[in-house]
Amino acid sequence: MLIKVEESIEIDKMERLKFDTDYGRGLSGSIASNRESAGMHNDPTVSIVVPTWNGARFIEEQLRSLTEQTFRDLEIIVIDDKSTDNTLKIVNGLMEKDNRIKVYENPKNLGLFANYLKGAALAKGEFVCVCDQDDYWRADRVEILKGLLEKGKDNMLSYSDIEVCDENLKFMRSSLGLNETRLRKGRLGELSLLKNVTTHMMIRKKVNDLLITVSESAPFAHDHLMLVLSAGLGKIVYSKEKLLKYRQHSANAIGAFYPSVISRERTLAGLTQKITYLRQPLFKDLELDLDRLEEFCGVLRGAGVFKRASFMEYYMFLRNNTTADKCLGCLECLFPKFYERLKHNRLPNG
Repeated sequence: MLIKVEESIEIDKMERLKFDTDYGRGLSGSIASNRESAGMHNDPTVSIVVPTWNGARFIEEQLRSLTEQTFRDLEIIVIDDKSTDNTLKIVNGLMEKDNRIKVYENPKNLGLFANYLKGAALAKGEFVCVCDQDDYWRADRVEILKGLLEKGKDNMLSYSDIEVCDENLKFMRSSLGLNETRLRKGRLGELSLLKNVTTHMMIRKKVNDLLITVSESAPFAHDHLMLVLSAGLGKIVYSKEKLLKYRQHSANAIGAFYPSVISRERTLAGLTQKITYLRQPLFKDLELDLDRLEEFCGVLRGAGVFKRASFMEYYMFLRNNTTADKCLGCLECLFPKFYERLKHNRLPNG
């Protein structure tokens, strides 16, 4: 059954539910009460949110990898952002064979961030996974990520290493690089604002409940915001097992490969915007040292070597997850003038 996401939305053919205009505040509670009134009490343990847009080429293979997970108590929420190809036809065909798949269609294209927020607001599970439309999950991925979260009540987000593949799922690279979450024993805190070091994560309901209250204008990618909220509420945990084939192709929204050169001006502008956004009362319970980040912004504008050295961890965290790039971060921190000459003369521009 295809459900259209409009001013009102039909859920499971039983009751119509009025959505808030931002698909956030009060939505999860409304859905829960509607399910109770309909006599439905057994919510799935895990929700997988799959935002789609013109994903016909790879969506069937991805969804089959979800339905074949060893952990079975899950729902798969596909929310389509007004595709113009055969995405919906393919997904509806799979839904007829597996009632854990639920399909929603936006009346107009909203973009990835807003589309994901709508899917997250529909999630009923105690754990919520973000899922791209074009990858492939190992059969025990959900089981392993869920197990990591259950090892400690402070564990808010779990993720794993991945295998980078081409569009035919043929091997390209064995890993994204170094495991950043080893820093501070998983308590990333304000470091999480510097860049997104996780991928294809699972979060607790506590994180998801906060996520769906944010505005669509938040200065984050949806998965980066999930990391920041999780880091502010607790710990980030990691499995070194490669639980996902990360497909690279010409239509990737975000790929696996990033330039090694970063722009200080772009970093400064982005950080300033993010810090301002997170100072809202909505985020008052997050344990993030925003004042320390403000101080780092001042260092980026210009500071002495000892002041810069006190932020060595920040400089290195900004870099890609390779030893060579971490060394560049160290060089930029201690010898910025030499680094600038090296960047302009030797390094590829990014």
